[in-house]
Amino acid sequence: MKITIARAFLTVSPLVLGTGCGSITHVPPGQSVLAAQARPGELVRLPEPPPSAAPDTRIASLTPVQIAAVEPDLPESSPAEQTADYETLAAFALAQGRKDEAIQAFNKVVEIDPSSSEGWRNLAYLYETTGDNQKALTAFKRYKSLATE
Repeated sequence: MKITIARAFLTVSPLVLGTGCGSITHVPPGQSVLAAQARPGELVRLPEPPPSAAPDTRIASLTPVQIAAVEPDLPESSPAEQTADYETLAAFALAQGRKDEAIQAFNKVVEIDPSSSEGWRNLAYLYETTGDNQKALTAFKRYKSLATE
């Protein structure tokens, strides 16, 4: 007895097509199939504790104890890291148009590293743009002396 492909398709296709995609349920990892197929009201319901279970009195008698937090000793940052942090802070302040904060940050840069020619140059520029020409001239002279060394 020969079964043709068309006859086999007609026999199997109602079984396959009849199920449709509605029977496929995606279950997130860690969730059971029954929980995924349950209705929302059934997920909230918790089983009742057995009537013979008495509350544990040992837990109520415990006294809370304060435990000090253990913080690791962090290494101090080097002057080079500190100047890099303040230069980054100044760059962000300039990008947002906050020149006063940028001046403060560059002042910290030259306070930490007085030989930072870039810090002095940036201070000279910022002082000039804010109209403080005397400080701009002082910062520029310091920059020029460091740049020619």
